[in-house]
Amino acid sequence: MRLCILYAYYAVYFMSMGPTASFAAIFYEEIGLNDTQIGMLMSLPVLLGMLAMPLWGIASDSAARRRSVITLALALSACFSFLYDLTDRFALLMVICTGTALFSQPVLPLSSSLAMEYTAGVGRSFGPIRMAGSIGYQVSALLAGVLFAGSVRGLYRLVGVFLLLAAGLSLLMPPIAGHQRERGVRVSPALLLRDRRVLLLLCMVFTGTITSMFYQSFFAKHFADCGASNAMVGLMSVISVGMELPFLLFSGRLYRKLTVWQWMLLGMAVNAVRWIGVALTRDVLALLALQLLGVSVLACFEYFPALYLSERVAPELLSSAQTTLNFVTFGVARVVGGLLGGALSDAIGTGAVFGVCGALLTCGLAVFLAPARRMSALERQAAQMKEA
Repeated sequence: MRLCILYAYYAVYFMSMGPTASFAAIFYEEIGLNDTQIGMLMSLPVLLGMLAMPLWGIASDSAARRRSVITLALALSACFSFLYDLTDRFALLMVICTGTALFSQPVLPLSSSLAMEYTAGVGRSFGPIRMAGSIGYQVSALLAGVLFAGSVRGLYRLVGVFLLLAAGLSLLMPPIAGHQRERGVRVSPALLLRDRRVLLLLCMVFTGTITSMFYQSFFAKHFADCGASNAMVGLMSVISVGMELPFLLFSGRLYRKLTVWQWMLLGMAVNAVRWIGVALTRDVLALLALQLLGVSVLACFEYFPALYLSERVAPELLSSAQTTLNFVTFGVARVVGGLLGGALSDAIGTGAVFGVCGALLTCGLAVFLAPARRMSALERQAAQMKEA
């Protein structure tokens, strides 16, 4: 029963993410904002929200029932989602976006921490549950493309409905207590940053996700500017997320094929090619085809690093580790990718910025190749010694 709840929860929660990932930039453009303003709305509130992430992690690690923290965050996120259609003023939208980010950003890492721990305890894989989220994301992106084919007004009301449904389902999630509360100990999250492997992982994830955060903020708008309709923008999201399904189904096996360091290097190489391709063409079908490589972002910079941390850190810091990872990927990297990317987009054009993203990942490969290979060798040796 608990597994069924987790499947349903992930499907519904990710349905709240699909519409905004595909159409948020188009929504802001429709109400008259420029690229710099759009970049600010899609990055600065996230940074402010992320500053509270350590507190959410501590609250979850200390809670009698970790699901109660998730429910609170979802309910408050839903409240802010219903405010977007009440104004088109940039300043008020900044306040609304900040409130949304404050309560929405901790939901995914806290949910992942709980679900990973529960599935490991019952001998099941987390991948299929996360796959339910990808399916929900696809369905909602396609639904939004149909519902808002003419205008994207009302987009955030739909998101609010999905968030309320997810909040209801979260009340039925496994009643796992925070380990600091359960064991009666207090462990500082600062211990995470004393681990050199964790620090290297966060640096590589940060470099890899700067470009994907720019993509999330501006690709839908760029795709539309190249001639794609709103329905095609929704189809683009369905195709790119659809590639996640086979990956998530076999993610447990794939994770062991390479070390997390090798996966991140591979992700940088694949996405460098992807962004350079986007920079060199305005053909709608070619741009659509390039999104088939999008699964590499989920695999190499989100899913596998999250699994690695769940195995490496102390149980008392599981939620804090996931919120820290989320802070890097969807916080700092999103601010850099969205804010700086928006300003560059106004100056040199969105297509050219994707070329810059490709160059950045190429440089990242050169910088991280040696330390990543060294970490891979050390972990291979440790695994062999353990087996012996």
